[in-house]
Amino acid sequence: MWALCWLLGTTAGGHFGPIGHAPWSGDRSARNWQSGCTRVAALLPALLARGAGAGTSLLVWGASLGAAWEAGAAGAAAVASIPRVVVDDPWGPSRRPRWQAPLAVRITSWPRIKSGRWSASAVVATVGSGTVCDGIGGPRRGDGLMLRGKGPPPSLWQIVAGPVDGEPPSPVAVPDGFSMARFTAGRGLKWIARMSDAHPAAPSDPPAWVGIRVLGPIRAAAVAAMDRAMPRREALLLRSVLLGDRDHALAEQKGAFAQLGLAHLFAVSGLHVGILAAVVLAGMRPMFRGPGSRLLGPAAVLPLYVVLTGMAGSTLRAAGLFLMVAAGPVVGRRGDGLRTLGILFWLAVQWQPFAVADTGLRLSYLAAAGIVLSQRLIGPVLRERKTAVRWAASGLMVSCGAAWFTMPETAASFGWWHPLSPLLNLAGVPVFTLAIWLAVPGLLLAGAPLLGWAGESLLAWSWLLLRGLEAGASAGAAHGPPPLGLTGWGPLRLAAFLGFSVLLIFGLYRAGARRRGGWPLAAAAVVGILALLPLGRRTGNGGMDVVQFAVGQGDAAIFRFPDRSLVAVDAGDRWRGGGSPWARSVAPWLRREGCGRFCAVVLTHGHADHTGGAADLARGAAVGKWWIGGRAEAPPDVPSSDVGRAVRGDIVHRAGGWSLVCLYPPPGMPPPDNENDASIVLALRRGERTVGLWTGDLEIEGESVLAETVDLEALAPLPVLKAGHHGSRTSSAPEFLRALEPEMIMVSCGLENRHDHPSHGPFVTGGDTLNVLRTDLRGTILLHWDAGGTMRMRTVRNARWWAP
Repeated sequence: MWALCWLLGTTAGGHFGPIGHAPWSGDRSARNWQSGCTRVAALLPALLARGAGAGTSLLVWGASLGAAWEAGAAGAAAVASIPRVVVDDPWGPSRRPRWQAPLAVRITSWPRIKSGRWSASAVVATVGSGTVCDGIGGPRRGDGLMLRGKGPPPSLWQIVAGPVDGEPPSPVAVPDGFSMARFTAGRGLKWIARMSDAHPAAPSDPPAWVGIRVLGPIRAAAVAAMDRAMPRREALLLRSVLLGDRDHALAEQKGAFAQLGLAHLFAVSGLHVGILAAVVLAGMRPMFRGPGSRLLGPAAVLPLYVVLTGMAGSTLRAAGLFLMVAAGPVVGRRGDGLRTLGILFWLAVQWQPFAVADTGLRLSYLAAAGIVLSQRLIGPVLRERKTAVRWAASGLMVSCGAAWFTMPETAASFGWWHPLSPLLNLAGVPVFTLAIWLAVPGLLLAGAPLLGWAGESLLAWSWLLLRGLEAGASAGAAHGPPPLGLTGWGPLRLAAFLGFSVLLIFGLYRAGARRRGGWPLAAAAVVGILALLPLGRRTGNGGMDVVQFAVGQGDAAIFRFPDRSLVAVDAGDRWRGGGSPWARSVAPWLRREGCGRFCAVVLTHGHADHTGGAADLARGAAVGKWWIGGRAEAPPDVPSSDVGRAVRGDIVHRAGGWSLVCLYPPPGMPPPDNENDASIVLALRRGERTVGLWTGDLEIEGESVLAETVDLEALAPLPVLKAGHHGSRTSSAPEFLRALEPEMIMVSCGLENRHDHPSHGPFVTGGDTLNVLRTDLRGTILLHWDAGGTMRMRTVRNARWWAP
């Protein structure tokens, strides 16, 4: 119960508490002291509640929940208080805060290697003299780093010294999107750092010696054995599954599994710990009798395995749970799964308080709790069933229990859930388990002098099962139903979920005790929980939404009309190494919102920072019509009949009393020498009233042509103007601003962009400085007009709506 209170309280405090919350002291010793006091204060009420009356118990459990909220809120506020952007001139370009320092760091995870570069978690051991800081304080002893370097990778626990460049991790840029700041905070890491010239130190202390001389060779030998035993695809999969080794070549394989809700198979978790422990127990059964002697093998193997996999929270939890439950008969006590989970969670919080913010750890404990509780509730019902039915129903309950308890975290962290995931896990997990069962002894026997043939046979069967599982996942992802998009859960939906969960537990308990009304009550609770999944998206109700995405030095906006029809205007840039901000940030947002089709897509002109993500857009969604301007081109596979060249008067889309209309270029205008002046200009209208103007990269000359063909003063005062050319001085001329009298300016520009945008300076009209919102400083900008036409706005870094 304490673990549940702490998890709920810290999670809720981290999500809702930082607004207006004072962060903890920046001094490390003071912060650790306050963290320790808060944890103890949360634990003591839980202990005092034992044997107390209902009122006293409610009071002390409420105090425990409040203390957990305070811990989560203070931790999140401390993360949010770190400056992420430096702006010398409020109207000028921004840059990342950075520091440079000579450091000696200890590597705390196994390095991940990609294209001759490595990355690993590390902790600062010593800070040398000569630290240079720009807009932020420098590193301190004990700070965690996400360290990247070139050359031979270091070993776990090794000391590495050299000059280091560091910066704070980037915050979230898109609503409910991935946040590197939250990701690193959950791992106790404060900085993203690069070491250009690493000097590994000799293993002078015991941890470094063990990492370099003992663990490194064992891990290298295991990797080499998998690479020899299996083809590359399956070898990479085994390395990921058994050792937590991550390789970019697995991205395509992981994508299909992830879409079906089977991504946990790739992560080292309790499933793999259980498989390994079972293999060890099976091998030791003929040699030892009694629970105590059989426990020796797992007690020796599991701690080594936990270290070899990088001591992930999920493996620590699973190994600890297995050993504590298995030790119960030895000490004459029957293990209680839920109580053991609570103890392990308490130990994890005491050891690493920041780990509560780690999505993987929360999912691990929640899934385990759901599995244990569902088995406890359903077990009595299944005892009298036939063996086949009991095994099938038990497997389904395990999958459903894990999905049930992790549902809020899945909505918050991933934004989608596959409706067939429980059934797919019921079929996929046994096949996967059997494949690993065959692979582990196969790897152990493959090098044996007399039993090599047996090892090769086991590995061949394992390969066949893994390849079949991959083929099935690819087919299911391509032809199965799409995942169900989930928006982040607010406090009301979370409270409703908890209420339905209590009702479900009560109903299953009554059903297990053979009392009347148990199954109808449980069924009603399940219907209530499932009804929560698709809710929370903004529906029509006569409202209009515009989302101006933060896609770096590019442009991308989505217009969602009252009937939920969509129009995209530009698609952002494309990265040199492949991929795009659209695929990384915008596509997950669309999936969360359940949006899979665009009525129209507008590519304002032919520059890559506006068209680079068009191919990713076309691959991920159906598009009714492509409108292009200047030298822009639709993706290659788009039929020419679906492509049109927009000119003034064209209606891109109309729905629910709103319309998106092209104002520029005029018909018959010759192509300008400057591609920016070929940009399509779009007006968002409610009825006949223009409420917003999107001008692409239109520059001053193009603005003059627009003013000659359109009565701009008739649009004044304009509620929203998306500034041309990323806020450059070449756009938004004084005459243009005076004619429109915009109330608010949006500038889409990238942090530390090479063009030094924005360069316009203050946007002034009528002697007043206009309100400016920049995506490099505020992240994604959201605009909403209600049915009456009243506009509100918010940004991803300011979750509260406000009126302009």
